[in-house]
Amino acid sequence: MKYNFDEIIDRQGTNALMRMDFVTTFFMQTIQCIFYSAVPYRSEWRYGTDAHKVMLIDVGHVVQNLYLSSHAIGCGTCAVAAFDQAKADRLL
Repeated sequence: MKYNFDEIIDRQGTNALMRMDFVTTFFMQTIQCIFYSAVPYRSEWRYGTDAHKVMLIDVGHVVQNLYLSSHAIGCGTCAVAAFDQAKADRLL
């Protein structure tokens, strides 16, 4: 599997984030926003109908490590699962 970070540092990206339904004033004051995404067909060839479970387990591990790492350096973390899929797809 391949993992990578893509930065959205321009004003257009920030404005697009603000237009997403789940974004509040609080959310836009954060220093960093991390979106997790997966491309199902990359796992389906190997795991078949169980691919969605594997992806959910993987993201659970990633988020857990984000919480642990944030706590270790004295930062806060807030996972948000409510979002508009179509808008997120266009942004990403």
